Amino acid sequence: MKIYLSDEVKTVIEQFAAYGYTAYAVGGCARDSLLSATPKDWDVCSPATPEMTKEIFKDFKVIDTGIRHGTVTVLVNDKPIEITTFRTEGAYSDRRHPDFVSFTADIAEDLKRRDFTINAMAYNPAMGLVDIAGGQEDLKNKLIRTVGNANERFSEDPLRILRALRFSASLGFKIENKTAESVLTLYPLLGDIAAERIFAELRLLLCGENLYYVLSEFTDVFCFLFPEISHSFKDANTCTFFGEEMNLSPSQIFEAVAAVKDVFSLRAAMLFSAASISDAEKIALRLRFDRATTGRILNLLEAVNNPIPTDKPSMKRLINSYGFETVSDYLLSAEALSKVLKDGYADIFGRLVGARVDFEEIKQKGEAVEIKDLHVTGNDIKKLGYKGTEVGRVLSFLLDAVIDGRIQNKKQDLLDFARRYSSD
Repeated sequence: MKIYLSDEVKTVIEQFAAYGYTAYAVGGCARDSLLSATPKDWDVCSPATPEMTKEIFKDFKVIDTGIRHGTVTVLVNDKPIEITTFRTEGAYSDRRHPDFVSFTADIAEDLKRRDFTINAMAYNPAMGLVDIAGGQEDLKNKLIRTVGNANERFSEDPLRILRALRFSASLGFKIENKTAESVLTLYPLLGDIAAERIFAELRLLLCGENLYYVLSEFTDVFCFLFPEISHSFKDANTCTFFGEEMNLSPSQIFEAVAAVKDVFSLRAAMLFSAASISDAEKIALRLRFDRATTGRILNLLEAVNNPIPTDKPSMKRLINSYGFETVSDYLLSAEALSKVLKDGYADIFGRLVGARVDFEEIKQKGEAVEIKDLHVTGNDIKKLGYKGTEVGRVLSFLLDAVIDGRIQNKKQDLLDFARRYSSD
Protein backbone atom coordinates (compact mmCIF):
# COMPACT_ATOMS: atom_id res chain seq x y z
CA MET A 1 0.00 0.00 0.00
CA LYS A 2 1.42 3.36 -0.99
CA ILE A 3 1.33 6.34 1.32
CA TYR A 4 1.06 9.75 -0.30
CA LEU A 5 2.74 12.50 1.68
CA SER A 6 1.85 16.16 1.57
CA ASP A 7 4.40 18.50 0.00
CA GLU A 8 5.07 19.99 3.43
CA VAL A 9 5.83 16.59 4.99
CA LYS A 10 8.07 15.71 2.06
CA THR A 11 9.95 18.96 2.69
CA VAL A 12 10.39 18.10 6.38
CA ILE A 13 11.60 14.55 5.67
CA GLU A 14 14.00 15.79 2.97
CA GLN A 15 15.35 18.49 5.29
CA PHE A 16 16.12 15.86 7.94
CA ALA A 17 17.74 13.62 5.30
CA ALA A 18 20.03 16.48 4.25
CA TYR A 19 21.40 16.43 7.82
CA GLY A 20 21.69 12.64 7.95
CA TYR A 21 18.49 11.82 9.87
CA THR A 22 15.72 9.43 8.81
CA ALA A 23 12.35 10.96 9.69
CA TYR A 24 8.93 9.35 9.34
CA ALA A 25 5.31 10.39 8.92
CA VAL A 26 3.72 8.68 11.89
CA GLY A 27 0.46 7.81 13.61
CA GLY A 28 -2.90 9.02 12.36
CA CYS A 29 -1.59 10.48 9.12
CA ALA A 30 -0.06 7.13 8.14
CA ARG A 31 -3.28 5.36 9.13
CA ASP A 32 -5.52 7.73 7.19
CA SER A 33 -3.29 7.61 4.13
CA LEU A 34 -3.42 3.81 4.12
CA LEU A 35 -7.22 4.11 4.26
CA SER A 36 -7.09 6.41 1.22
CA ALA A 37 -8.37 9.27 3.37
CA THR A 38 -6.85 12.74 3.50
CA PRO A 39 -5.11 13.23 6.86
CA LYS A 40 -6.47 16.14 8.91
CA ASP A 41 -2.98 16.85 10.24
CA TRP A 42 0.53 15.51 9.84
CA ASP A 43 2.92 14.30 12.53
CA VAL A 44 6.55 13.48 11.91
CA CYS A 45 9.01 11.70 14.20
CA SER A 46 12.80 11.57 13.94
CA PRO A 47 15.86 10.53 15.97
CA ALA A 48 16.96 14.19 16.18
CA THR A 49 16.59 15.83 19.60
CA PRO A 50 14.40 18.96 19.80
CA GLU A 51 17.53 21.13 19.90
CA MET A 52 18.89 19.43 16.78
CA THR A 53 15.50 19.79 15.06
CA LYS A 54 15.43 23.51 15.79
CA GLU A 55 18.90 23.87 14.32
CA ILE A 56 17.96 21.85 11.22
CA PHE A 57 14.90 24.07 10.68
CA LYS A 58 16.55 27.37 11.64
CA ASP A 59 15.32 28.89 8.38
CA PHE A 60 11.72 27.99 9.21
CA LYS A 61 9.41 29.25 11.94
CA VAL A 62 9.63 26.76 14.84
CA ILE A 63 7.27 26.69 17.85
CA ASP A 64 8.18 24.95 21.12
CA THR A 65 4.93 22.97 21.33
CA GLY A 66 5.95 20.46 23.98
CA ILE A 67 9.72 20.55 24.06
CA ARG A 68 9.89 18.78 27.45
CA HIS A 69 8.38 15.74 25.79
CA GLY A 70 10.40 16.13 22.60
CA THR A 71 7.90 17.98 20.40
CA VAL A 72 8.25 21.10 18.29
CA THR A 73 6.07 22.42 15.50
CA VAL A 74 7.57 23.61 12.22
CA LEU A 75 5.59 25.84 9.86
CA VAL A 76 6.08 24.86 6.21
CA ASN A 77 4.10 26.95 3.70
CA ASP A 78 2.24 28.27 6.76
CA LYS A 79 1.07 24.75 7.59
CA PRO A 80 2.00 23.27 11.00
CA ILE A 81 3.93 19.99 11.05
CA GLU A 82 4.41 18.56 14.54
CA ILE A 83 7.80 16.87 14.95
CA THR A 84 8.61 14.60 17.90
CA THR A 85 11.86 12.88 18.80
CA PHE A 86 11.75 9.06 18.98
CA ARG A 87 11.11 8.32 22.64
CA THR A 88 10.23 5.79 25.28
CA GLU A 89 8.10 6.63 28.31
CA GLY A 90 7.85 6.00 32.04
CA ALA A 91 4.73 5.26 34.05
CA TYR A 92 1.68 7.54 33.93
CA SER A 93 1.18 8.50 37.59
CA ASP A 94 -1.34 11.23 36.74
CA ARG A 95 -3.12 8.99 34.18
CA ARG A 96 -2.34 11.50 31.46
CA HIS A 97 1.36 12.31 31.10
CA PRO A 98 4.34 9.96 31.35
CA ASP A 99 6.45 10.62 34.47
CA PHE A 100 9.48 10.90 32.20
CA VAL A 101 10.47 10.40 28.58
CA SER A 102 13.75 9.10 27.24
CA PHE A 103 14.89 9.84 23.72
CA THR A 104 15.93 6.91 21.55
CA ALA A 105 17.35 6.38 18.08
CA ASP A 106 15.08 3.38 17.40
CA ILE A 107 11.76 4.00 15.62
CA ALA A 108 10.47 0.59 16.78
CA GLU A 109 10.90 1.58 20.44
CA ASP A 110 8.93 4.75 19.78
CA LEU A 111 6.06 2.87 18.14
CA LYS A 112 5.76 0.46 21.08
CA ARG A 113 4.53 3.28 23.35
CA ARG A 114 1.56 4.19 21.16
CA ASP A 115 -2.08 3.39 21.93
CA PHE A 116 -3.52 1.31 19.07
CA THR A 117 -1.88 -0.78 16.38
CA ILE A 118 -3.46 1.29 13.61
CA ASN A 119 -1.78 4.37 15.10
CA ALA A 120 1.59 2.66 15.56
CA MET A 121 2.85 2.80 11.99
CA ALA A 122 5.46 5.10 10.48
CA TYR A 123 6.42 5.78 6.87
CA ASN A 124 9.51 7.08 5.14
CA PRO A 125 9.65 7.06 1.31
CA ALA A 126 13.10 5.44 1.28
CA MET A 127 12.60 3.01 4.19
CA GLY A 128 8.96 2.12 3.52
CA LEU A 129 6.35 1.34 6.18
CA VAL A 130 7.45 0.41 9.70
CA ASP A 131 4.69 -1.62 11.35
CA ILE A 132 5.83 -3.40 14.52
CA ALA A 133 2.38 -4.25 15.92
CA GLY A 134 0.36 -5.51 12.95
CA GLY A 135 -1.47 -2.25 12.30
CA GLN A 136 -1.72 -2.81 8.57
CA GLU A 137 -3.37 -6.19 9.13
CA ASP A 138 -5.78 -4.67 11.65
CA LEU A 139 -6.68 -1.97 9.13
CA LYS A 140 -7.41 -4.69 6.61
CA ASN A 141 -9.55 -6.61 9.12
CA LYS A 142 -11.17 -3.41 10.47
CA LEU A 143 -10.12 -3.95 14.07
CA ILE A 144 -9.21 -1.64 16.94
CA ARG A 145 -6.52 -3.30 19.05
CA THR A 146 -4.13 -1.87 21.63
CA VAL A 147 -0.38 -2.05 21.20
CA GLY A 148 0.66 -4.64 23.77
CA ASN A 149 -1.39 -5.33 26.90
CA ALA A 150 -4.76 -3.55 26.78
CA ASN A 151 -5.05 -3.25 30.58
CA GLU A 152 -1.68 -1.51 30.71
CA ARG A 153 -2.49 0.88 27.85
CA PHE A 154 -5.85 1.88 29.37
CA SER A 155 -4.47 2.15 32.90
CA GLU A 156 -1.73 4.51 31.69
CA ASP A 157 -4.30 6.91 30.25
CA PRO A 158 -7.96 5.89 30.65
CA LEU A 159 -9.00 8.41 28.00
CA ARG A 160 -7.74 5.77 25.57
CA ILE A 161 -10.93 3.87 26.43
CA LEU A 162 -12.98 6.62 24.80
CA ARG A 163 -10.45 6.89 21.99
CA ALA A 164 -11.00 3.19 21.25
CA LEU A 165 -14.75 3.80 21.06
CA ARG A 166 -14.22 6.94 19.00
CA PHE A 167 -12.02 5.20 16.42
CA SER A 168 -14.52 2.34 16.25
CA ALA A 169 -17.40 4.77 15.68
CA SER A 170 -15.61 6.98 13.16
CA LEU A 171 -13.83 4.27 11.14
CA GLY A 172 -16.57 1.63 11.30
CA PHE A 173 -14.16 -0.86 12.94
CA LYS A 174 -14.95 -3.45 15.60
CA ILE A 175 -12.97 -3.52 18.82
CA GLU A 176 -10.85 -6.65 19.16
CA ASN A 177 -12.08 -9.03 21.89
CA LYS A 178 -9.34 -8.59 24.50
CA THR A 179 -9.33 -4.84 23.97
CA ALA A 180 -13.13 -4.81 24.34
CA GLU A 181 -12.89 -6.84 27.56
CA SER A 182 -10.49 -4.28 28.98
CA VAL A 183 -12.80 -1.43 27.98
CA LEU A 184 -15.71 -3.05 29.79
CA THR A 185 -13.55 -3.76 32.86
CA LEU A 186 -11.61 -0.52 33.24
CA TYR A 187 -14.11 2.16 32.17
CA PRO A 188 -14.57 3.34 35.82
CA LEU A 189 -11.04 4.78 35.48
CA LEU A 190 -12.63 7.47 33.33
CA GLY A 191 -13.61 9.02 36.66
CA ASP A 192 -9.97 10.12 36.98
CA ILE A 193 -10.05 12.03 33.68
CA ALA A 194 -10.71 15.76 33.40
CA ALA A 195 -14.17 16.60 32.10
CA GLU A 196 -12.75 18.74 29.29
CA ARG A 197 -10.81 15.79 27.86
CA ILE A 198 -13.87 13.54 28.02
CA PHE A 199 -15.99 16.15 26.25
CA ALA A 200 -13.39 16.54 23.49
CA GLU A 201 -13.55 12.79 22.77
CA LEU A 202 -17.35 12.63 23.04
CA ARG A 203 -17.69 15.35 20.40
CA LEU A 204 -15.92 13.10 17.91
CA LEU A 205 -17.30 9.79 19.17
CA LEU A 206 -20.98 10.73 18.90
CA CYS A 207 -20.50 11.89 15.32
CA GLY A 208 -19.16 8.53 14.12
CA GLU A 209 -21.04 6.58 11.47
CA ASN A 210 -20.60 3.32 13.43
CA LEU A 211 -22.18 4.79 16.56
CA TYR A 212 -24.96 2.22 16.91
CA TYR A 213 -22.42 -0.60 17.40
CA VAL A 214 -20.52 1.37 20.03
CA LEU A 215 -23.64 2.35 21.98
CA SER A 216 -25.02 -1.19 21.87
CA GLU A 217 -21.84 -3.10 22.71
CA PHE A 218 -20.40 -0.69 25.28
CA THR A 219 -23.57 0.53 26.99
CA ASP A 220 -21.97 0.31 30.45
CA VAL A 221 -19.45 2.99 29.50
CA PHE A 222 -22.26 5.42 28.62
CA CYS A 223 -24.17 4.53 31.78
CA PHE A 224 -21.05 5.53 33.71
CA LEU A 225 -20.62 8.78 31.78
CA PHE A 226 -24.32 9.71 31.97
CA PRO A 227 -25.67 8.25 35.26
CA GLU A 228 -28.64 10.64 35.15
CA ILE A 229 -30.10 8.73 32.19
CA SER A 230 -28.52 5.29 32.64
CA HIS A 231 -32.02 3.79 33.08
CA SER A 232 -32.83 4.62 29.45
CA PHE A 233 -29.80 2.63 28.27
CA LYS A 234 -30.95 -0.49 30.13
CA ASP A 235 -34.77 -0.55 29.99
CA ALA A 236 -37.60 0.75 27.82
CA ASN A 237 -38.65 4.30 28.66
CA THR A 238 -41.61 6.52 27.99
CA CYS A 239 -40.50 9.75 26.33
CA THR A 240 -42.59 12.64 25.10
CA PHE A 241 -41.86 13.33 21.48
CA PHE A 242 -43.82 15.67 19.24
CA GLY A 243 -46.80 15.85 21.58
CA GLU A 244 -47.07 12.08 22.03
CA GLU A 245 -45.83 9.69 24.70
CA MET A 246 -43.67 7.04 23.03
CA ASN A 247 -42.30 3.90 24.61
CA LEU A 248 -38.74 3.49 23.34
CA SER A 249 -36.37 0.59 23.95
CA PRO A 250 -32.64 1.30 24.38
CA SER A 251 -32.07 -0.20 20.94
CA GLN A 252 -34.57 2.22 19.39
CA ILE A 253 -32.92 5.19 21.09
CA PHE A 254 -29.51 4.05 19.86
CA GLU A 255 -30.89 3.60 16.33
CA ALA A 256 -32.41 7.07 16.37
CA VAL A 257 -29.18 8.64 17.64
CA ALA A 258 -27.18 6.93 14.89
CA ALA A 259 -29.78 7.80 12.23
CA VAL A 260 -29.86 11.53 12.89
CA LYS A 261 -27.40 13.93 11.21
CA ASP A 262 -23.84 13.69 12.58
CA VAL A 263 -23.89 16.92 14.58
CA PHE A 264 -22.83 16.52 18.21
CA SER A 265 -25.54 18.66 19.80
CA LEU A 266 -28.22 16.93 17.74
CA ARG A 267 -27.08 13.41 18.57
CA ALA A 268 -26.49 14.30 22.22
CA ALA A 269 -30.03 15.68 22.52
CA MET A 270 -31.42 12.48 21.00
CA LEU A 271 -29.31 10.39 23.39
CA PHE A 272 -30.57 12.47 26.32
CA SER A 273 -34.20 12.15 25.19
CA ALA A 274 -35.19 10.29 28.37
CA ALA A 275 -33.67 13.01 30.54
CA SER A 276 -35.46 15.94 32.06
CA ILE A 277 -34.21 19.36 31.00
CA SER A 278 -32.56 19.73 34.42
CA ASP A 279 -30.79 16.35 34.15
CA ALA A 280 -29.53 17.18 30.66
CA GLU A 281 -28.23 20.48 32.01
CA LYS A 282 -26.46 18.64 34.85
CA ILE A 283 -24.70 16.40 32.32
CA ALA A 284 -23.63 19.38 30.22
CA LEU A 285 -22.32 21.28 33.25
CA ARG A 286 -20.51 18.28 34.73
CA LEU A 287 -18.76 17.44 31.44
CA ARG A 288 -18.02 21.10 30.70
CA PHE A 289 -19.95 21.38 27.43
CA ASP A 290 -19.45 24.83 25.95
CA ARG A 291 -22.32 27.28 26.39
CA ALA A 292 -23.45 27.27 22.75
CA THR A 293 -23.62 23.47 22.60
CA THR A 294 -25.47 23.27 25.91
CA GLY A 295 -27.99 25.86 24.78
CA ARG A 296 -28.62 24.06 21.50
CA ILE A 297 -29.18 20.73 23.27
CA LEU A 298 -31.54 22.13 25.93
CA ASN A 299 -33.48 24.18 23.39
CA LEU A 300 -34.03 21.10 21.21
CA LEU A 301 -35.06 18.92 24.17
CA GLU A 302 -37.74 21.49 24.96
CA ALA A 303 -38.80 21.90 21.33
CA VAL A 304 -39.40 18.20 20.66
CA ASN A 305 -42.22 18.21 23.21
CA ASN A 306 -44.27 20.23 20.71
CA PRO A 307 -46.55 18.54 18.14
CA ILE A 308 -45.40 18.59 14.53
CA PRO A 309 -46.96 21.69 12.92
CA THR A 310 -49.85 20.96 10.56
CA ASP A 311 -49.90 24.33 8.76
CA LYS A 312 -47.67 27.28 8.02
CA PRO A 313 -48.89 29.56 10.86
CA SER A 314 -48.13 26.89 13.48
CA MET A 315 -44.70 26.30 11.89
CA LYS A 316 -44.00 30.03 12.08
CA ARG A 317 -44.95 30.05 15.76
CA LEU A 318 -42.61 27.13 16.43
CA ILE A 319 -39.79 29.02 14.70
CA ASN A 320 -40.71 32.14 16.65
CA SER A 321 -40.35 30.20 19.93
CA TYR A 322 -37.14 28.30 19.19
CA GLY A 323 -35.39 29.78 16.17
CA PHE A 324 -34.57 28.35 12.74
CA GLU A 325 -31.56 26.32 13.92
CA THR A 326 -33.49 24.47 16.62
CA VAL A 327 -36.53 23.86 14.39
CA SER A 328 -34.20 22.47 11.73
CA ASP A 329 -32.81 20.11 14.40
CA TYR A 330 -36.39 19.36 15.50
CA LEU A 331 -37.33 18.22 11.98
CA LEU A 332 -34.14 16.18 11.60
CA SER A 333 -34.91 14.46 14.93
CA ALA A 334 -38.45 13.68 13.84
CA GLU A 335 -37.26 12.31 10.50
CA ALA A 336 -34.67 10.08 12.23
CA LEU A 337 -37.21 8.81 14.76
CA SER A 338 -39.76 8.11 12.03
CA LYS A 339 -37.26 5.72 10.41
CA VAL A 340 -36.96 3.81 13.68
CA LEU A 341 -40.64 3.80 14.66
CA LYS A 342 -42.01 2.63 11.33
CA ASP A 343 -45.28 1.35 12.78
CA GLY A 344 -47.73 2.75 15.29
CA TYR A 345 -47.04 6.47 14.85
CA ALA A 346 -47.99 7.04 11.21
CA ASP A 347 -50.49 9.74 12.15
CA ILE A 348 -47.74 11.78 13.85
CA PHE A 349 -44.95 11.34 11.36
CA GLY A 350 -47.34 11.67 8.43
CA ARG A 351 -47.23 15.42 9.06
CA LEU A 352 -43.49 15.57 8.47
CA VAL A 353 -43.46 16.06 4.71
CA GLY A 354 -45.78 19.05 4.90
CA ALA A 355 -43.93 20.49 7.89
CA ARG A 356 -40.61 20.24 6.04
CA VAL A 357 -42.09 21.98 2.97
CA ASP A 358 -43.50 24.79 5.12
CA PHE A 359 -40.20 25.23 6.98
CA GLU A 360 -38.11 25.44 3.82
CA GLU A 361 -40.54 27.86 2.17
CA ILE A 362 -40.62 30.17 5.20
CA LYS A 363 -36.85 30.18 5.35
CA GLN A 364 -36.28 30.62 1.62
CA LYS A 365 -38.80 33.44 1.23
CA GLY A 366 -37.76 35.17 4.45
CA GLU A 367 -41.33 35.22 5.72
CA ALA A 368 -41.95 37.05 8.98
CA VAL A 369 -41.57 34.92 12.11
CA GLU A 370 -40.22 37.58 14.50
CA ILE A 371 -40.97 41.23 15.21
CA LYS A 372 -37.69 42.23 13.59
CA ASP A 373 -39.00 40.73 10.32
CA LEU A 374 -41.91 43.16 10.15
CA HIS A 375 -41.70 45.99 7.64
CA VAL A 376 -42.39 48.54 10.35
CA THR A 377 -40.30 49.59 13.33
CA GLY A 378 -40.98 50.77 16.83
CA ASN A 379 -40.44 54.34 15.65
CA ASP A 380 -43.14 53.90 13.01
CA ILE A 381 -45.56 52.81 15.72
CA LYS A 382 -44.62 55.71 18.00
CA LYS A 383 -45.50 58.12 15.21
CA LEU A 384 -49.04 56.78 15.37
CA GLY A 385 -49.26 57.99 18.96
CA TYR A 386 -48.50 54.80 20.88
CA LYS A 387 -46.15 55.10 23.86
CA GLY A 388 -44.10 52.94 26.23
CA THR A 389 -45.07 49.27 26.52
CA GLU A 390 -47.94 49.81 24.07
CA VAL A 391 -45.40 49.91 21.23
CA GLY A 392 -44.26 46.36 21.94
CA ARG A 393 -47.85 45.15 22.29
CA VAL A 394 -48.80 46.66 18.95
CA LEU A 395 -45.81 45.05 17.21
CA SER A 396 -46.73 41.65 18.71
CA PHE A 397 -50.32 42.18 17.56
CA LEU A 398 -49.09 42.93 14.02
CA LEU A 399 -46.82 39.88 13.98
CA ASP A 400 -49.73 37.64 15.02
CA ALA A 401 -51.84 39.11 12.22
CA VAL A 402 -49.09 38.53 9.65
CA ILE A 403 -48.46 34.96 10.83
CA ASP A 404 -52.18 34.17 10.69
CA GLY A 405 -52.42 35.66 7.20
CA ARG A 406 -54.89 38.39 8.20
CA ILE A 407 -52.63 41.06 6.69
CA GLN A 408 -49.59 41.15 4.46
CA ASN A 409 -46.18 42.19 5.71
CA LYS A 410 -46.30 45.52 3.88
CA LYS A 411 -45.60 48.82 5.64
CA GLN A 412 -48.81 50.62 4.72
CA ASP A 413 -50.98 47.60 5.50
CA LEU A 414 -49.25 47.23 8.86
CA LEU A 415 -49.68 50.91 9.73
CA ASP A 416 -53.35 50.86 8.73
CA PHE A 417 -53.89 47.74 10.84
CA ALA A 418 -52.00 49.28 13.78
CA ARG A 419 -54.30 52.31 13.76
CA ARG A 420 -57.22 50.00 14.40
CA TYR A 421 -55.41 48.28 17.29
CA SER A 422 -57.15 48.41 20.64
CA SER A 423 -55.72 47.30 23.93
CA ASP A 424 -59.05 45.51 24.44
